[in-house]
Amino acid sequence: MVNKLMDIISPNFPTTWTLLLNALSPYLGNEQLHGQSVTDISNICRSLMAKQIISYGSYDKLYTAVDDIDSNAAVVISSAVASIQALILEGKTEGDVSNEVIGDRSDKTLPIKGVYCTKFSSRIISDTKEGSYMVQRMVTLPNDRVIVLDRDNTKLKLFSSEYKFMHSVCVSGFPVGLTVVDESTVAVSDESTNCIALYTVHNIVNKSASIQCGREGGYLMDISYSNHHFICLKFNYADKVRTIERVSMTGQRETVFKGQEWCDIGYHVIARENRFYTTECVRDTVRCMTYDGKVLWKRKTPFGPMGITVVRGTLCVVALTKGVVCQLSLDGERYDHQVIQGVTKPYIYCICYQSVRKRLLVSSSIPGEPIKVYTIS
Repeated sequence: MVNKLMDIISPNFPTTWTLLLNALSPYLGNEQLHGQSVTDISNICRSLMAKQIISYGSYDKLYTAVDDIDSNAAVVISSAVASIQALILEGKTEGDVSNEVIGDRSDKTLPIKGVYCTKFSSRIISDTKEGSYMVQRMVTLPNDRVIVLDRDNTKLKLFSSEYKFMHSVCVSGFPVGLTVVDESTVAVSDESTNCIALYTVHNIVNKSASIQCGREGGYLMDISYSNHHFICLKFNYADKVRTIERVSMTGQRETVFKGQEWCDIGYHVIARENRFYTTECVRDTVRCMTYDGKVLWKRKTPFGPMGITVVRGTLCVVALTKGVVCQLSLDGERYDHQVIQGVTKPYIYCICYQSVRKRLLVSSSIPGEPIKVYTIS
C-alpha cells in the first residue's frame, strides 16, 4: 500500500505533500511531520501506527486525509483494506498483514511483468519535421497524464492518461532531459544554452521560468528532480570531462562528481529521495549515488542500459541492444526475469510509468515509431 501511495503523494509533489501534512497535523507533532527523518509517506504511516491512530486494516483517519487530496490515493487505501481483510480471513499472520501495508520498499519478492496492450503516436499535425519525431524523453504526472519531449520538432507534448493529444509548446535550443518537478510542473534541460526551463502543466503547457546552469563542467545533458534539487549530467566535449551537478531552484550549483578521460557517468538519470541512479551505456552498468557523490552500488545489466524509471518501488532499466527491460531493486539486486523482452528493432530507448493505470510506456530508438504501452502485473 505504502509503495503505491509514494507514487502519488510525496515530497516531490509539494502541493499534495503539504496538504497531507496539514490534514494529519491534529494527530502528529512537528518532528513526526517535518523532521529530517521524514522522507516519504512510509515514515508518516509508521508514526500514525506508533500512536495507534491507524492500525492494520483500519485507516479511517488516513483515508479521510488523502481522499480530500487525491482520489487515486484513497482507492489505494480502500484496496489495501480489502486485501488485509482477505488475509485475515485466510488466517495469515500479522507479519503477512504488515507486509501488505508497509511492504518491502524494494519489493524484492515482487517481480513484475509487462504485457503489451496498445500503442499510440506522439506525432501531431503541427510537427514540422515531416515523417520524423523523436521521443527524446517522456514522463508521467501524478494524474497519469503523459509529457513527451520531441527532440526533432523541439516540442513538449501533453497527452491525457488515455493517450489523447491535449496541447504542445515549442521549446528552445537543443532539448535533452525532461523531469517532473511537482504535480503541475516539468523541467527541460537545454544543451545549447545550459539552462533548465520550467513549464507549468494544466490543460495547456506554458513556460514559467528558467534556471542558468553555467558552462563550467560542460554541456547540460539529462536531468532529474527530487528533494528540491535537480541532479544534472554534464559533459565537456573539449576536455573529455563528465560532471554531475546538484542545482537548486535558485540556480545554486554544487559539483557532486567529476570524471576524466571519457568516464561514463550515465546518459539517463532518475532521482528518488536522497539518492539518484544513472544508466551507463558504455559500461553496461547502473550506478546508485547519494546527493553528496558517494557511490552506494553498481550493477551490471544487459547490454546498452538507457532509459530508467521506478515501478512499484523498483527500478526498470532498458537494455537498448537486447530489446528488453530488466528489473533491479533500489538496493541494486537484479532480478533474473525480464519485465519486457523480445523487442527487436526498433529497440527500446526510454520508458515511463503510469502509477494509477499501472502501465509502462516504451519509446523506440527509431524516429517515427509509436509509443508502446504494457500493462504491469
